[in-house]
Amino acid sequence: MATVADFARWMQQKISDDGMLYHRDAVQGIRDQFGEEFIYIKKSGNPAIYEDVLEEFRQLTEHSVVWEPGQLRWREAKPGDPRGLRQAD
Repeated sequence: MATVADFARWMQQKISDDGMLYHRDAVQGIRDQFGEEFIYIKKSGNPAIYEDVLEEFRQLTEHSVVWEPGQLRWREAKPGDPRGLRQAD
């Protein structure tokens, strides 16, 4: 059975391989590889990733990944990103 850490490491590896990971692809990856126990449907009808998975992912990628809300994706941190930034415009 997959754990929160397994999925967080999967997300980290996808970003390492591709330079980014769109939220929709992360959700689909959960469904395909881990089942649906780590996702839920928000009131808006959109799928979301449970907070405990995201917290584990944040801890793994504290200085290496940022979230771009306008693109709905995580990406590798760039040299010009402020240190400790977790979200980019």
